[in-house]
Amino acid sequence: MASNEYKEIEAELDHYFNDGMDITVVLFFATTNSPLLQNFFPIPRMGIFEPLQP
Repeated sequence: MASNEYKEIEAELDHYFNDGMDITVVLFFATTNSPLLQNFFPIPRMGIFEPLQP
């Protein structure tokens, strides 16, 4: 069962890598757009595009 899950994840990541994206961009977009990948790469979204406070 686990191997099927990994195959799905691999296929989904391949989709982004095939567009020639950088790994951090791949993970950002992949986890943003994919509930499956969000479970494996829970990247916090809060404040990413906010300016840093002094």
